[in-house]
Amino acid sequence: MQRRNIVKSPKSYAFLCHFKNVLKRVQESTLICGIFKFLELLEFGSVQSGKRARGESLLEVVIAVSILATIMVSVFALLLRGAATNVNVTNRVVAINIAREGVEAVRNVRDTNWLKYSGDRRGKWLCYDDLLTKDACADTNLTTITEGVYTIEFSNDDSRYFLRKESPMALSDKDVLPDEEFRLYKDGVTDRFMHSTSDQEITKYYRQIYLKPESEYISPPCTLDGCPINERMLVSVRVQWREAKSIRHLDMETYLYDFFGREEY
Repeated sequence: MQRRNIVKSPKSYAFLCHFKNVLKRVQESTLICGIFKFLELLEFGSVQSGKRARGESLLEVVIAVSILATIMVSVFALLLRGAATNVNVTNRVVAINIAREGVEAVRNVRDTNWLKYSGDRRGKWLCYDDLLTKDACADTNLTTITEGVYTIEFSNDDSRYFLRKESPMALSDKDVLPDEEFRLYKDGVTDRFMHSTSDQEITKYYRQIYLKPESEYISPPCTLDGCPINERMLVSVRVQWREAKSIRHLDMETYLYDFFGREEY
C-alpha cells in the first residue's frame, strides 16, 4: 500500500500557523480562560503547567480573582439599586392614593353641602361640619373654610368625610416631616388611612391638606344677586414619608368651584 504524501503549500501552512497563534492569544486573554484557571487552582491546589514560572501562575490567579470580585460587586450594586427603586415606587404609589383621597374628601364635603343645604347652596358650599357637631352648617354661626391646613376623618356611621382645621397656616417644608398630628394610621379592618390613633397601625406617611378660598372671577363678572365672595377653592395636598435617610414628598393640587351661575344642579 503506497503512502500518499500530502504537500502543504507555503501559503496554506502560513495561514494555519497564523490561525493557531490567534486562537492561542484569544484563549489566554479571555475572561473565561482566567475563571477556569482560578477554578482549576481551587480544585487541584496548583496550576499544572510545567512551562510557566510560579510567579506567572500566581499573577494569573490574582487577575482572575480581581475580575471575579469586580463582577460580584457590580452585580450586588445593581441588585441593591433595583431593590431601592422597587421600594420607592411602592411608597410613591401609596402616597398617590393617599393624596387622591385627600382631594376627593374635600370634594365630598362640598358636594354634601350642596345636597344637604340645597336651599342655601351658594352661601354654605364652604362651610364644614365636624365629628362633634355634625350639623354645624345648619346654624347661623356656621364654620366656613378659611385659608389654612386641614386634616380629614371618615365616619363609617355617616359614610362621609369631616374636616378639622389645624394650627399651621401653610404646608411644611418638603424636606422636613410635619408634626405628629398629621401622621396617618391604618385601620386594620377597613385598610383606610386616618389620623386617629386608637388601636390603629402606625404608618410612615404624613398628609396635609391646604385649603384657600379665592375670588378671582374675571370674565364674565358676577352680577347675580347674592353672589358669594369666593367662587373657587384651591386644594393642595402634600404627602410625606421617610425613606432610608431621605424625606420624600408628593404634591397634588386642584381647584374646586362653586357653580353659582347655574340655577339648577
